[in-house]
Amino acid sequence: MRGKTFAVLRFLVDHPGQLVTKAALLDAVWAQTSVSDTMPTICVGELRKALSDDARIPKFIETVHGRGYRFIAKVTVAATLEALAPWQAAQHTPVPIMVGREDQLAQLHGWFAKATEGKRQVVFVAGEAGIGKTTFVRAFLDSLPQDVVRIGRGQCIEQYGSGEPYMPVLEALTRLGQEPGGERLREILHRLAPTWLAQMPALLTEEERARLQNEAPGTTPQRMLGEMTGAIEAMTTDAPLILLLEDLHWSDFSTLELISAIARRVEPARLMILGAYRQVDMLGTDRPLRRIKEELELHNYCVELRLKLLSERNVAEYLGIRFSDGATAHVFNDLAPAIHQRTEGNPLFMVNVVDYLEAQAPPLDASEIEAPRGILQMIERNFERLSADEQVILECASVAGAEFSAAAVAAALMRPTSEVEACCTRLSRNEQFIRSRGATEWPDTTVAGAYAFLHALYREVLCDRVPPGHLIELHRRIAERVEAGYGERAGEMAAELAHHYERAKDNPKAVKYFQLAGERALARGAMVEAERHYVRGLELISELPQNVDRDRRELGLQVGLGLALWGGKGWGHADTHRAFTFAQALGEKLGETHQLIAVLNGLWISAFSRAQMRASQELAERMARLAELSDDRGLLCVANYAFGTTLLWRAQFTKAQEHLDLASSYFDEADTRPLIQLAGNSIVVIAANVALHQGFPDRARHLINATLQFGKHRRNSYHLAFARMSACLLSIRLCDQQALLMHAEELRSLANEVPFFKGHVEYFADVALAMSGKFEDGLARTRRANALWESIEFHLSRTYVLQTEAEFYASDGRVDEALGKITEALSETEEVALRRPEILTLRGDLLVQNGASVSDVEAAYREALECARAQNNRWDQLQSTIHFARRLKSEGRTAEAFTLLSEIYNWFTEGFDTRDLKEAKSLLDELSISSGGL
Repeated sequence: MRGKTFAVLRFLVDHPGQLVTKAALLDAVWAQTSVSDTMPTICVGELRKALSDDARIPKFIETVHGRGYRFIAKVTVAATLEALAPWQAAQHTPVPIMVGREDQLAQLHGWFAKATEGKRQVVFVAGEAGIGKTTFVRAFLDSLPQDVVRIGRGQCIEQYGSGEPYMPVLEALTRLGQEPGGERLREILHRLAPTWLAQMPALLTEEERARLQNEAPGTTPQRMLGEMTGAIEAMTTDAPLILLLEDLHWSDFSTLELISAIARRVEPARLMILGAYRQVDMLGTDRPLRRIKEELELHNYCVELRLKLLSERNVAEYLGIRFSDGATAHVFNDLAPAIHQRTEGNPLFMVNVVDYLEAQAPPLDASEIEAPRGILQMIERNFERLSADEQVILECASVAGAEFSAAAVAAALMRPTSEVEACCTRLSRNEQFIRSRGATEWPDTTVAGAYAFLHALYREVLCDRVPPGHLIELHRRIAERVEAGYGERAGEMAAELAHHYERAKDNPKAVKYFQLAGERALARGAMVEAERHYVRGLELISELPQNVDRDRRELGLQVGLGLALWGGKGWGHADTHRAFTFAQALGEKLGETHQLIAVLNGLWISAFSRAQMRASQELAERMARLAELSDDRGLLCVANYAFGTTLLWRAQFTKAQEHLDLASSYFDEADTRPLIQLAGNSIVVIAANVALHQGFPDRARHLINATLQFGKHRRNSYHLAFARMSACLLSIRLCDQQALLMHAEELRSLANEVPFFKGHVEYFADVALAMSGKFEDGLARTRRANALWESIEFHLSRTYVLQTEAEFYASDGRVDEALGKITEALSETEEVALRRPEILTLRGDLLVQNGASVSDVEAAYREALECARAQNNRWDQLQSTIHFARRLKSEGRTAEAFTLLSEIYNWFTEGFDTRDLKEAKSLLDELSISSGGL
């Protein structure tokens, strides 16, 4: 056979059972020659022919698709092989040596075995910089049978990792979709996670992507989570799946939320998530990775594998493997103690020390090697051994990012892209500072190699070498080239462009792209990332000169921040209120009606959530005045919806209905503005509440059912959850336990997508238990619900919580404590008048239970009745009258009770199948008999 083919065989035999990449073969056999990347494939084909080896059922050489080859036959070292020593002269990069990790590797295999049985596993591999996390994880992956497991690899990137939601997961899935068998993954994504597939342009044609973006439903953080958790489970039905997410300490918050959501599910899935991170970078209490990991650990949803520093024995083992014979081995035999002392067992530092010593002439003195804190200087020494051209390109690459395109570096250096690519390819093949990451393709048809630094330390050292003035210029050139390359699609790179323009001291451009990055994050439902972008944009805009353009840009940033906080922290959260307050001042200054109404709507929902009904009404009135001046039907819809909702809770039902009718007449489904859609799709829900209190339960049920059907048709999780919540409240008022349980269960599934309603789920579960007379666990559930509500400052729930606590205390015979809760609840209903008659009626019941005087009890019931009558609240009037009539009956005042109850009962024209009207009819029959047929 040809000499090069035999050299490939020898290299494979020298590394039996190990994965040998094509790059390693190129460096080993063609180190001094420039050849095509297909040469290893050609030589392996010749070897298979010579050995009569079938690629489908190999006995000698196994192909690891997309990665390289593995020699699988048993290898025995014989004397005849020594005659082949000349072949060893070929210089090649050795497969990374791993020592001291046998026990941890066994643990990882054990967890993977559980994953293959359908018990999903989330494993965090932790360690300091240079501890060997990547080598360890990849050694584990290489040891798995590649034909029975699918492996998706994603990398979290510094700077941009926190700016682009789900970036490492999107990268991992895109890679899987491009591998053999990727059609199955694309089909699953199209069916179960279209929102995700739309963000993977490499898997779609332009036409498919445009169609998918038009067809995909509205994006929320919860929808993204819901889609992907289901899709990943589907991916594991054909084969076990491993998702490797490296450098999680740089992860965006959305990716961490996805990991948490996947870990918490109980459905079988042959899935393992491997997340590697640096411990030192997540020690702060405000680090989201730390919080999420600790919470998952607390509930046994994940395990952490901490890699320790190598021992002196491990260092000696490494040296023994690396220098197994010859003069070099003799030189290094006694250096293990000194190398360990100087590196403290950090594998990266150790390898750098050994590389440095190997390049020196004997005798070697390890005592002269600097301690670990000097590793940066050691990296500089290795860097200085490169050519001047390589140094310039790597320094510029460090400015471009942890991952970079050769086109961006070429633009920064004003050199041909081909020159930069050739240099970077050479460095990556030699595993010097960078590695290849395939290719990048920009919308302007630019295609260039993509690369990434092998370790953050390398990039940090090189970036620090660039003079400040030159650094600014490089950032500017990179930003301008990326912006030009993406053209009208520059928004897709908004986070990266914001980063470069900020460091180029071009604050106007940086602000522009921080706002775009925030808008993109909002569109994906990534509220935490959106908040960060908007905050940084606002920090930079404060440095710009005062003018109308700046105010207009700041208004957009403040409104965006308010929306991000609204979705991320809650309607009534202080930060949300503060953002909209700042935006209000700007909106009034600029006089932009649409933006100002959006701001006032944010302030309205904040005040409403905090149960500040007077402030809510004032804001709604102002919105209405502005909307009338604008003559914008959509804005008129929003204003009247807000007004009607506020009046409902202030128990002004007739006026509330008038404004809701106006809002409905102004609503146009074709108006796609989110603010208008949000209001328009909620009108019917509020109208159902008004109808019930006015005494029309059948109408209320019809409106709620219509809203539920509409929500299902539109597939809008928020609107559907809002309707389910209202259906639960209606079921409680109608005392329909079966309907409550059904709606509450539906709401529970939706709460994963819309966390705002998690507190409601807990509360409705309490009430359902109470309806069946089971009070044992209710108080704990109520307090959990209240804790969730209080955390988002949803104070509108307080009267519900206080009433429920009073009922639980009363069921336990603790009537005085129950009355104390009622006193608190009545102080809350001063503004939230809607709840007052119901609370007053419960107070009368508690006074009866507590043995209060007849006059006190009667005064309590009469106060409830008068309150309901004053509100024209027929439903609460009915309930209060039933309770009072029973009390009058017990006192022998049957005629008075009959007259009182028959008056309100005869008013009703519908809802006679409801429990309250049935109870009223039964009580009337009893009173009639007791009174001699009145």
